[in-house]
Amino acid sequence: MDRGNSKHSPRLDDEMAHETQGYTQGAGSGSRAEDWRAPEPPADGEPEPAAILDQDEDGLSRLGRFVPRTCLPGSPARLRTGAERLRAPDDVLEQLDRLDPGRTYTTIAEMWQELSTAQ
Repeated sequence: MDRGNSKHSPRLDDEMAHETQGYTQGAGSGSRAEDWRAPEPPADGEPEPAAILDQDEDGLSRLGRFVPRTCLPGSPARLRTGAERLRAPDDVLEQLDRLDPGRTYTTIAEMWQELSTAQ
């Protein structure tokens, strides 16, 4: 179907440019300047992201890299099987072995929190 003319008026072009300014100019132009872009706070019972990342960020990231999300929620045995499929290094497998075998973990942060308090 041919529309004939696909150009907009200068006013509409300016309006469209203003609407997409946060996307095209990145964080420098206030990518969260609009209220609707502000991140939602954590739900009841969820930890603050800063509280999780105050601990060893590299260890948390490393653990998360080798535990597939498809295994969550899961027992430590299921998590270890998933990590083995991703060829996790021995130190990550040892961390998974230290988890409580009777517990089901729903997030990497839960595992990391238990590992950091057990040390």
